[in-house]
Amino acid sequence: MSWTTPGEVKKKLLSWWDKGKLLRSEADPTSLFPLQIKLKGPSSAELSSRFADVSDWIRRLVEADLPLKMRHTQHRIIGANEIPTHALFQNLDQVCRLIGKRSELAAFRRLVNQLREVCPEVVPWLEKRPLRALELSSEWERLLRVVLWLRENPQPQIYLRQVDLPGINTKFLENHKGVLGELFALALPVESYTPEAASFEERFGFKTRPVRIRFRPLSATPAYPGCWTDITVPKEDFAQLDPGLRRVFVVENEINYLAFPKCHDALIIFGSGYKVGALRDVEWMKSRPLYYWGDIDTHGFAILNQLRSYHPHTQSFLMDRETFLTHEAQWVEESTPTRNPLALLNAEEQALYQDLIHGEYGENRRLEQELVGFGRVLGWVGSLGRG
Repeated sequence: MSWTTPGEVKKKLLSWWDKGKLLRSEADPTSLFPLQIKLKGPSSAELSSRFADVSDWIRRLVEADLPLKMRHTQHRIIGANEIPTHALFQNLDQVCRLIGKRSELAAFRRLVNQLREVCPEVVPWLEKRPLRALELSSEWERLLRVVLWLRENPQPQIYLRQVDLPGINTKFLENHKGVLGELFALALPVESYTPEAASFEERFGFKTRPVRIRFRPLSATPAYPGCWTDITVPKEDFAQLDPGLRRVFVVENEINYLAFPKCHDALIIFGSGYKVGALRDVEWMKSRPLYYWGDIDTHGFAILNQLRSYHPHTQSFLMDRETFLTHEAQWVEESTPTRNPLALLNAEEQALYQDLIHGEYGENRRLEQELVGFGRVLGWVGSLGRG
């Protein structure tokens, strides 16, 4: 028998519950209710040929406490009958009673009422994400405590560790950044935060761990005696340096940073891939020769392009076609290449970048900078001389 069973109706309703569809209707009940679910029932022929089965089907629907919409039929053999056509629910209470979610509905309503009294601005979040709101039921008191505190203390300019509220610690704040960020955006005046900022801390005025820049003087000077061989400072401090050294090298790979040969009147910076963005505001670099060495692959050229967007005079080294072809035995595969347009590459760099993109030397070929022969590195640095 393929007629709709009570279990199938409950299954459909539970799937809507699991998607949040039912609880979302609390915000606007008329958007969903009255709710009708069509029942597949007996055909006209089956009414007479399977009358006992039809009666049993109707009995089971009624015993399951389904609210039914009936259709009056007049059959030439069995006469007048009322046949169910839909399960018809007038409100969410009826649905939750059927699927065993009355306690969850009551908890959600209590939560909505509580928030309407304390912080009505965040109620739309509950209406949009009701199941997540229920999952957080034990956390709402603390979440609201943080929301109300930040509303009273916008742009606090302290670390999350310094938030001093009962029951609130760094772990709680870190674990709930996603939810708190969405609640803050609803509860705070728009002028008190920066929506476009990349991180939670920057958006809402908390201090972040300082971005640090690591560098090495490549020759001893009075400013950098021989014992200062590897230095790490916050990027703001680095931007204020007067290094007293003329040349600047940036490399992508740490071992190349550590092994880079001595060079007169120069320092080297560990760029660490796309983290070269930390060098954006270092004004003193604009007045010094600046050299970048990265992998010969699509991302290496993308990082060069990025660095050049801050410092247009950046020159690449050991990223040329000759170096690439000379080390064919060391080529490996680039797992996730980029194909973004890189407008700041020079003609030779652009030609090699396009060849890598289009598989001129095989699919996704790359040469990692640590595989370049060290003699070639020594030769290139030596060619610079002391000028």
